Amino acid sequence: MEVEKTTSRWFDETAAKMEKYFKTNSQIDMLCAGTLKVATNYCNAVFLLLKNGHKMPAKALLRVLCELTAKLVWCLLISNEDKQNADDIIYEKFQRWQKSTYVENKKLLESLREAVPGKQKSELDNKIESLRKNAEQINLSPMPKLTKVFEELHGDWKTKIRPACYMQFNNAIHPDLKAMSDLIKIEGNKIICLDDSEDSINDLSGFCLDWAYHVNYFIRRHYNWDTKKIDDEYKQLA
Repeated sequence: MEVEKTTSRWFDETAAKMEKYFKTNSQIDMLCAGTLKVATNYCNAVFLLLKNGHKMPAKALLRVLCELTAKLVWCLLISNEDKQNADDIIYEKFQRWQKSTYVENKKLLESLREAVPGKQKSELDNKIESLRKNAEQINLSPMPKLTKVFEELHGDWKTKIRPACYMQFNNAIHPDLKAMSDLIKIEGNKIICLDDSEDSINDLSGFCLDWAYHVNYFIRRHYNWDTKKIDDEYKQLA
């Protein structure tokens, strides 16, 4: 599969460059490197699932990969007038992402607190308090909700990628009766149970290509590395 080979090479090339130019004292570098590794892992898993005919699980991973990509692009996307202070602005955005993680995890643990036995309540209380303190130490507003992130990115992110994220992949993240009933087909007097969704493997591979391109493109652009080759290859495959 040409798409899989190309995206795998993009990730390998970007990772090799990061290892060569990595600054251990830069939190931005560490966050970019970590995000790159997670995106690589998810892309590899998507292609593996698609090759083995598991489209619904692949769609679930594509939804996660889409969200990760949108958040990374939101952090790294800098206007021309802000380029002089780019590192400070990007660092601040990553900090806002971190704060939203603390806030969301705190809410999750608070919702679980009443469902656990007494001993675990005290353990959860300690974790909740730790998350509260960590969030308070970041004197910034949290990252916007994902829908707002898509809106701030404008263009295809708002009109094409956001609808795909919620409409095309949502039934894989939250399987409902419709998702399961779509697997049942009646042909004449026969009831046929499909093994998987009827989504096109080529279309799903194309979405994976999109996310892989954006992750690699924006990381390379952040470091002022050449992006023409990856642009040309993406246009040929898209």
